[in-house]
Amino acid sequence: MSEVTVAFAGSDPQSALTWLVLSENGQLRSEGGGGLEELSAEAQGQVVLVVPGADVTAHEVTIAARNDRQAQAAAPFAVEDRLASDLDELHIVLLPDRRKGAHDGERTVLAVSRAVMDNWTGAATEAGLSIAGIVPDYLLVAIDGDAARLVELDGRMLLRQGSWGAAIDPGMPGEFVDALLAQRGVETVRTREPAEELRLQMAREAIGSMPGLLSGAYEVRKRGPAERALPWRSLVAASAALVALLIGQNLLVAADLSSTAREMEAEAERRLRAMYPDVGEVRNLRAQIRERSVDGEGGQAAFLVLSASLASAMENHPELEIDFVRFNAETGEMASSVFFTDYDDFAGFRSRVEASGIVFEEGGSQQAGRRRAGNFTVRLAP
Repeated sequence: MSEVTVAFAGSDPQSALTWLVLSENGQLRSEGGGGLEELSAEAQGQVVLVVPGADVTAHEVTIAARNDRQAQAAAPFAVEDRLASDLDELHIVLLPDRRKGAHDGERTVLAVSRAVMDNWTGAATEAGLSIAGIVPDYLLVAIDGDAARLVELDGRMLLRQGSWGAAIDPGMPGEFVDALLAQRGVETVRTREPAEELRLQMAREAIGSMPGLLSGAYEVRKRGPAERALPWRSLVAASAALVALLIGQNLLVAADLSSTAREMEAEAERRLRAMYPDVGEVRNLRAQIRERSVDGEGGQAAFLVLSASLASAMENHPELEIDFVRFNAETGEMASSVFFTDYDDFAGFRSRVEASGIVFEEGGSQQAGRRRAGNFTVRLAP
């Protein structure tokens, strides 16, 4: 039977961790402690990193969307007014809706600093540790039904109700805590278990909680040994974020969210100027991405050109949706998949990509609900 290692982190990657190794059915197999290097050497099976909830805020919002992709795109703007930092400094995660098949209505959105995410993921990579999930501690407090539960662990007060939660400063006066609990409008159960017992409860909750915060730019991909982890390489990370905005803009236009799409294009232009201060007037965003990319290093240039090509080929074609994009910096190839209904639409997409001088190789397709997912690989022409 496979195992899961649940590691409880301190305030930063340099702090000592405590970890539990559990079987898939929650039986405790072993436990340990130490730094990320020791965890990397001793971890069994998939690894879930439990980070302090003080770094991650949870927000309950109402999102109107026809599908989960639209909900994901709308999530940052649904919480923007509640956040003290700019959106481009934050990693935003829309938690799955517990109602089967539901995309709109009340949802929970998590917000965490990109600096915090880069710090943890970068440190884990340097330690040779592969993490399958990162979860804020308060979302692992076991609950029963709609009741809220308040616990204390290592001097931290953790509150959870449903898919929402919060880390409460233990120095906060009791009346403020009582007011916060009253605001939730539900019964709150306060418990004081020994730390070892509470960690075991939370570790059991962690099984199946992956990927948690590992979404979007931090999504876990099955990489070959030659592939680079893009999120912690500065220029490539900035390029990936920029191209994601361009592709996301096309999806939003297709969903008739044109005002949001214009905001995303403006943000993409701002990032382009930040990457290349001498860019001058931006008249054709994608064309200027291509122009700039030819001066970059081989892998970076290929990434920019290929990504811009895919974004351009998607533009004004709402019948197509990008599923994923994965770049191998060693080979200069980009693997991707596009959802389509009519194969002629996919063939047209291929033609547009090839018209930009890109080599396009189909890799087969498979049924994905009412649509098909067409897999392909693109690379620069020799």
